[in-house]
Amino acid sequence: MEYYRIAQDERIVNYAYPLNITRRELVNQITAAKKDEGAALQFYVEQSYYLDWLDDPHYMASDKFKQICEKYQADLVWKPAVLANPQAMCQKLYWVLIADEVDCLSTSSEWNKDGTLKRMVLDEQKIGTRKICKLQSSLRHEVIVDLDVAESILKFNLTGIRLYKIDTQASYAYAK
Repeated sequence: MEYYRIAQDERIVNYAYPLNITRRELVNQITAAKKDEGAALQFYVEQSYYLDWLDDPHYMASDKFKQICEKYQADLVWKPAVLANPQAMCQKLYWVLIADEVDCLSTSSEWNKDGTLKRMVLDEQKIGTRKICKLQSSLRHEVIVDLDVAESILKFNLTGIRLYKIDTQASYAYAK
């Protein structure tokens, strides 16, 4: 099986991002909302260009992206977050992804001396039947999707998303 890491497209710089709030306050609000079942989040934004995937500070997906994910893995947990632009009188529904964190790194993964991940190699057995998961054992809990989900992302032409292929234990051993 092939797996891909989802990342926000860093080439797009003018995108909707919460204003007038520090990164720490933003993380605290999202963390508190995760614990409260009925909680919803709202953030004010300035830019009106809405990407389908935001990496920072927590993974947030557009409603369109969430619908694709739910077709492949219905048990994912999402928290609603509204990004509102009062000047443009526009708001978009986003979802904070609360996915399983899976320790699925292979022993073939390579690490830098400072403890950061240098080369990611996945162990397919540890991923199991999951189509979407967060990678545990990394400083950033990267979101991993399988080939089926990656193809749907490309098929529906979602914006602001980059996919990076990740080696698996079998493909890494074969490449050596």
